[in-house]
Amino acid sequence: FSGVRVTMSGVLLVVLLVFTIVCKGYDEACTVHPKDPVIKMGSDIQIFFTAPLRSPCRNISSFNPDQLFWKLNDERIPEDQYSAINSTVFAVHIRNFTRRSGFVMCYMNVDGRDTVFGGTHIMPPQKPTNISCVLFFSTAFTCYWDVGRNTFLYTTYTLIREVLWKERGKQKLNENETCQSKTNECTFGDGNVYHFDVHTVVIKAENVLGKVYSEKQHLDPMTVVKTSPPEGVVITPMLKKVIRVKWKTAHELRGHSYLTLICQVKSQESDSNTTVIHTVTNGWTEMLDIQDVKLCTSYIVSVQCSLNGSIYWSDWSKESTALSLMDVEFVQLHLWRKIKAPTSEGDRAVLLMWKSIYYGCDLVQGYKLTIEEMNGQVETITFSLSNMRTLRNVSKKAHELRIVAYSSNSTTSEAAVTIPALGEALPPVVGVQAYPHSGQIFVSWNSSDIPVNKYVIDWSVDWSNYDWEETKATNISIKDKLERFRLYSIAVTPIYDEGPGQEAIIHTYLEEGEPGKIPLVKALDIKATEAAIKWTEVPENERRGFIRNYTVFYRKEEGPELSITVSSDILEHHLSHLEPNTKYTLHVMASTNAGGSNSSTVVFRTLKYDSSFIKAISVIGGLGILLMVAMGISCFILVRKILFPEVPSPRISSIGVW
Repeated sequence: FSGVRVTMSGVLLVVLLVFTIVCKGYDEACTVHPKDPVIKMGSDIQIFFTAPLRSPCRNISSFNPDQLFWKLNDERIPEDQYSAINSTVFAVHIRNFTRRSGFVMCYMNVDGRDTVFGGTHIMPPQKPTNISCVLFFSTAFTCYWDVGRNTFLYTTYTLIREVLWKERGKQKLNENETCQSKTNECTFGDGNVYHFDVHTVVIKAENVLGKVYSEKQHLDPMTVVKTSPPEGVVITPMLKKVIRVKWKTAHELRGHSYLTLICQVKSQESDSNTTVIHTVTNGWTEMLDIQDVKLCTSYIVSVQCSLNGSIYWSDWSKESTALSLMDVEFVQLHLWRKIKAPTSEGDRAVLLMWKSIYYGCDLVQGYKLTIEEMNGQVETITFSLSNMRTLRNVSKKAHELRIVAYSSNSTTSEAAVTIPALGEALPPVVGVQAYPHSGQIFVSWNSSDIPVNKYVIDWSVDWSNYDWEETKATNISIKDKLERFRLYSIAVTPIYDEGPGQEAIIHTYLEEGEPGKIPLVKALDIKATEAAIKWTEVPENERRGFIRNYTVFYRKEEGPELSITVSSDILEHHLSHLEPNTKYTLHVMASTNAGGSNSSTVVFRTLKYDSSFIKAISVIGGLGILLMVAMGISCFILVRKILFPEVPSPRISSIGVW
């Protein structure tokens, strides 16, 4: 839909009508016209509604031109003012229109309901409000305002500026001190004013319906003055954790040093979103030393200024960047150590670590590490700036370790840590807990009964690559550079007045995943109804979580799958109640909290007969053979006696004696 606007020139008013229907596939549209007419107050106007025979509105089943009616500001226009020009054009005649504003709406009764085709509301201009002005020093004077509602008419705005020269004690209206605009702002090209001037501004809005003036706004120009931003901002890094910022005052202010100038210096670390504002109450000094900056850190600086009493600041100057100096006097190093298990002789391998400091700064040349054995030898080693750790061997005696960063003419304060003599460490903390949450690992422990200066928490996924933090609290959140599916070894070491205590170690994962495959599964000691299943552990670097249990899955051909679950410390299981001479397939699944993974499939066949059965058969067979041999010998002897009876020898007969 679109509308027809009726506008009265002269004193005021505009009215309008509605309705345009456009639909693809039709030759013509239903329209209300004339479109946006402008009329004089008290004149007549005729509004037309055109509904061509091939227009979409004609397709309405209940379309009836006799049901058309018109309203003006929601008041029905008498039907004697309606007329039909022809079968497609219908009109309403409005006489002596004197209202200041109004709607002319076209309706049709469609299926028993009054349906509006459209409308437009035209209003005279509203009084401009919310006037604000800016005096661009020596350049321009600009005012802004709120124009109010949209009148849909061509409207011009005239900004009138009256200046009262206090020094002369009179008010002079300069007719040339006006400017015209079609928008909500207007600018005088003259920005040269004196601080004793008083300005009065008023806005006139005017269109064919009339004109209206805003309320007068009285301004002290010095409260709305805005200067250009400072120029030539330069940063000079200084020692003692200072950067010096210098700038040049905006060119149009030079020569006006009798005015009070206030400046602000904004500083920000280049890798941070946090800004710090420093105020300079005497901006004419054009310099500020920013204290206590971070060492060897890139800073971004810009400056803005304002005349005292003004509500406006200049825009920020162009940014300037510089790197603060490395002043070794203020460097605080942090040193820590990890001790391996001792050898049989009591010697220990110690990994020494210190915090990296400021690779980009040239003033630090390197590190000096001193290892002093109690009542023994002292060793000093020098390291380059890029070295942050070293592996050293120490004896079973107590040792003190000290490190400094050095430059050509100074060194940092020492960082020190001790290694207790073998077997002489102080008590550890208790109740250590660790759990992952939202990409972090939270570690907590119980406070000690012995006063503790601080706690050192170190963590690693392997012995050679540690991170560590210090805290005085009994909890810490680890969140930097953590890896998923890696086992973290976390140690908490209390530092007492007398030295470090024993470390308390706990293991955890940031996030668990499905473990890797079990490398090897074997079926051993296979019998007719039994078999021993053995497997190897998932390699530590492939576990991706804590192995909670192992599950042995096995089945015979065309039979259901059976399973048995054992704890993670068991690496074998004895299957029983198997069927003889049967082919079985099996695999073993290792499970973490995140899921499980299966080993390769193993196939074996049970024996047809158990070994005990074979042994029994062998024994019975052996006994049978022995029995048969014995029976054969007995039969042989018996047959021999029958077939070959024994005859007495005459030589030994007693008859010979006779």
